[in-house]
Amino acid sequence: MDLVNSLSCDIKYRDFSRLRRVIAAVGYSKRRHILEIEFVNGAVYRYVDVPAAVYRDLMSAESTARFYDSNIRKHYRSVVVRPRHREQTEN
Repeated sequence: MDLVNSLSCDIKYRDFSRLRRVIAAVGYSKRRHILEIEFVNGAVYRYVDVPAAVYRDLMSAESTARFYDSNIRKHYRSVVVRPRHREQTEN
């Protein structure tokens, strides 16, 4: 999984690619309070100052995408680690 190689710190990752339609994988560093989310479109976003409780709630949410939209997106500072994949067009 590419997400694992995106940071050289103590982030633990869980792969959701077979189960989710929006979020492919989630990683969290308890020590640094960093949450990384890899989306099925290939984009990876890093969110900083995310409490462990928010990570736990995300992991146990019935819909991770809905939880992300309501509780993480636009609530925490973020950095684009990797932009989404662009679909290749044939010439």
